[in-house]
Amino acid sequence: MNIGDGLRINARNRPNKVALREGDRSLTYGLLNQRVNRLANGLRSLNIEKGTIVAVILPSGREHLESLYALGKIGAIALPIDDRWGNGEVERTIRFFSASAAIFSDEKTETFLKLEQKIHRLRGHLICTGKVDNPEITSYELLVEGSSPLEPECSVDENDTFLIALSSGTTGILKGAVITHRNLIFRFITQIVEFGFNSSDIFLNVTPMHHGGGRSHCMCHLFVGGTLTVLGGRFDPARTLMAIEKERITTCFMVPTMYHRILQLPDLSRYDARSLRVLFSSGAPLHTSIRQGVMERVTPNFYDYYASVEGGGICLLKPQDMLRKGDSVGQAVFNTEIRIVDEEGREVPKGSVGEVMYKGPGTARKYYKNPKATRECFSDGWFLPGDLARMDDDGFLYIVGRKKDMIIRGGVNIYPAEIEEILQSHPAVYESAVIGIPDKEYGEEIAAFVVLKPGKEASQEEILQFCKENLAAYKRPKVLEFVPSLPKATSGKIMKRQLKENYLAANKK
Repeated sequence: MNIGDGLRINARNRPNKVALREGDRSLTYGLLNQRVNRLANGLRSLNIEKGTIVAVILPSGREHLESLYALGKIGAIALPIDDRWGNGEVERTIRFFSASAAIFSDEKTETFLKLEQKIHRLRGHLICTGKVDNPEITSYELLVEGSSPLEPECSVDENDTFLIALSSGTTGILKGAVITHRNLIFRFITQIVEFGFNSSDIFLNVTPMHHGGGRSHCMCHLFVGGTLTVLGGRFDPARTLMAIEKERITTCFMVPTMYHRILQLPDLSRYDARSLRVLFSSGAPLHTSIRQGVMERVTPNFYDYYASVEGGGICLLKPQDMLRKGDSVGQAVFNTEIRIVDEEGREVPKGSVGEVMYKGPGTARKYYKNPKATRECFSDGWFLPGDLARMDDDGFLYIVGRKKDMIIRGGVNIYPAEIEEILQSHPAVYESAVIGIPDKEYGEEIAAFVVLKPGKEASQEEILQFCKENLAAYKRPKVLEFVPSLPKATSGKIMKRQLKENYLAANKK
């Protein structure tokens, strides 16, 4: 089975059911599958064939999903790229991954007209979803309208590559996990088993589809025959809650930053979220105050999903354990095996800190064109994400930090997540990030960056005293700075490397 088969089967079994709603646009499964087929056949007419790598640089919405399914049906390989990236970032990614075609929106037209002059393999393979007035570019809609609605005649195996999922930011060596059709379908199966996703669900998408979470959860709901509601544009907490209430949304995924913003709404109690059967968080640590706030003020049906681009879902913390198990990320999900190992790859005793490794049928096996990173992160079916964690006697996993973020102060290992959790328990703190900075005496010292809640005030002395009361002396920040915001990737993760670079640049001596 391949990704396109799921859509084809639902179009046959429930042709008149609404598959996707986006503003005033809606498509049934029958019409969605027809449009995908037309696009797939149109792409083949442009000599985009099995194995061709195609950049998809589109905002979240119908065209983004149609492009993924169409590419999947003809065996081409999707390379989803953040549509907010600048020209240099896009060019570097296109070159590194050897993309020879692109599907993009109006905003990227000039970018690709320039790229076409530099990268000749793109010529004749540029498709724009907006207005087209240049002969070098093909109109997406005209391509759809002028092509056959029949299923494309192309053999696509479950072990063929479906997409290259970007796993790093825009600095350093690019990493793209090779995700097969089989990998993604097994991720769907895990979500179906763990969350009970089914054809009666109405999923609200508010996260970017170029990212693993937004893309996977949308496609999973289309896989089971549910209805997908896309709320485009920038995230707005009030608009999101209004959509949940109006559309009677049953399932929704957001990142912790979004829940932060929802809990800041002064009139949160006026929104009716009782239709939510599953509300879940992923992409970054979910601090205790956020867990409690969402369960008390939004819905008790709240889950924390520990996942990765390379492996899909890894652990799930269910509502009944959300408060009982503190800051755990839950237990291993269906079809996934987890080990905690030391530097030599030996399993550590329960309760001891080590590096996480996991495997399952949804886990990728390599990075594209990056043998060094593949050797470092993949081993005999296992993936090592670089997270440090411990596991309790009940099999619940606790992430204590990133291996590369661990601070070694005077020979003692210090895990930033523990300090961040304490900082964010202060009533005036909105969010925080802790990094290690160079120190002549101890090798590294602790620096904390704090964002205060709107309308709240606190002094450095007050926050440092709070740390003194709640942390051992060697874990207390030596440097504490208030900042208006923290640098974040589009997935919602705090970019600690950028934070550290900024700090070091500002404090050069």
